Amino acid sequence: GLGLAVPDPYATSITVGPTTIKDVKQDTLGAYVKGNFDGTIGGLRYSGNAGIRYVDTARASKGYLSPTLTTVVKSDFSYWLPSANLSLNLSEDLTLRLAAAKVVARPSLNQVSASFVPNTVSMTGSRGNPNLRPFEATQFDATLEWYFAPSSSLTGALFYKKVDSFTVTTVTREFIPGFSERFGLFDIAQPQNGEDGSIKGFEVAYQHAFRFLPAPFDNLGIQANYTYVDSST
Repeated sequence: GLGLAVPDPYATSITVGPTTIKDVKQDTLGAYVKGNFDGTIGGLRYSGNAGIRYVDTARASKGYLSPTLTTVVKSDFSYWLPSANLSLNLSEDLTLRLAAAKVVARPSLNQVSASFVPNTVSMTGSRGNPNLRPFEATQFDATLEWYFAPSSSLTGALFYKKVDSFTVTTVTREFIPGFSERFGLFDIAQPQNGEDGSIKGFEVAYQHAFRFLPAPFDNLGIQANYTYVDSST
């Protein structure tokens, strides 16, 4: 049979071409050393570990800034990431845990691509940022755990994280060679490293297994938790 294609007046026009090709190569090298320790202090048993990790990331982003203009952006990031954990048994069923660490989170490959994806109807577009840095955080945690019955516990925790360079999305109006001559200026959304910030809060968790109930109800239980988070940037 014969078919007739009718244009959809509500469809958007997203230009598909070389500018939509995303090519990112990322090599990561990591090494770490860690030491475990345990003993007693003041009659209280303790255990834990401390170490440091080295991470190096080399990234190469290739893409098209316009239908004819190519680019290659290379970047390298390296970090020393120390961490330590301590567990102190205050009694047979009460444990205090302390932790401190520096951590990083790498952006997704889509966020660091160099290509430009235009929408010629809405005059908008999106582009990754090959120079986008991982964001770092220095974090501290303290947890008090009470194991008051078999498979049952009541725990409370405090946490604080100092975050460097949150990833935010900005929009700028740009002239795009190969497109703007025909369509005009585009509003381009792109991820950027923003300001520093902090995250802090507390959490409470309760778990109780009803082992005292007769079968088959002895496999029932209750589990509940609450977390409060306050962040600013």
